[in-house]
Amino acid sequence: MLFGVMGQLMVHDGVTLRVIAAPKQRVVLAALTLNPNRIVSLDDLADLVWDGNPPGSWRAALHNYVARLRKTIGRAGVRVVTRSPGYALETHNEAETDWREFDAISWRAQAAVNSGSWESAGSLARSALALWRDVPLIDVPSESLRSEWLPVLTEQWLKLVEWRIESDLQLRRDANLVVELRPLIGSYPLRERFHCQLMIALSRGGRQAEALSVYQEARRLLVSDLGIEPGPELQQIHRQILAGRSDPEHQACHIREHSESLCPRTLLHH
Repeated sequence: MLFGVMGQLMVHDGVTLRVIAAPKQRVVLAALTLNPNRIVSLDDLADLVWDGNPPGSWRAALHNYVARLRKTIGRAGVRVVTRSPGYALETHNEAETDWREFDAISWRAQAAVNSGSWESAGSLARSALALWRDVPLIDVPSESLRSEWLPVLTEQWLKLVEWRIESDLQLRRDANLVVELRPLIGSYPLRERFHCQLMIALSRGGRQAEALSVYQEARRLLVSDLGIEPGPELQQIHRQILAGRSDPEHQACHIREHSESLCPRTLLHH
């Protein structure tokens, strides 16, 4: 069995890929998938399904949605069990829910980063990133679920991207990183790590003037949007390039020191 939220909601019952067309059934299944082997109460489900404003007859409606969901997902329906005071999704291991496998591999990638095992860190980061089919919960019409989970999962995705790029820099596999990093900076302009990595990749390619321009633009954004100067690492790389270093040293340890709080062992915090 596979229950997926990393993109469009999906269920594979071991034989067939099941599509859940009914929007409220999708919310129910998403809520259960994000809390595998944990009871989600009827009250909590109602808040998620109706975004905090359930109708007067919500209990009967909710039981009906669950009954229909069980039929819709075929053989996987037996995994949706009634447990007072609500429902639970029974799973047998982390790999049966894509976000939990994503989280588990992320944890292993973090351990590799912490130990400086860059070959392993890059491989694990790629494996985790491959599970990201699209924006998580993209077709689940629950602002409550999305506002709670999407920032956490997105931050985890960003750290994995940083670690994978860092592994390429450490292993001197940086030929295509400039092309990759520019759109990332366009999407996440205040994320200093991407600016650091782009400056290093440009400098190694003999494009010091462009690397210095990256610093100036990063500083402008940080000052104008956040009212802060660039951090120590970005400033250090800038100074080294100004001093004529074509391959500036950077603090990979900076990732190790701060990664633990950004990649929790589990996201089951409800």
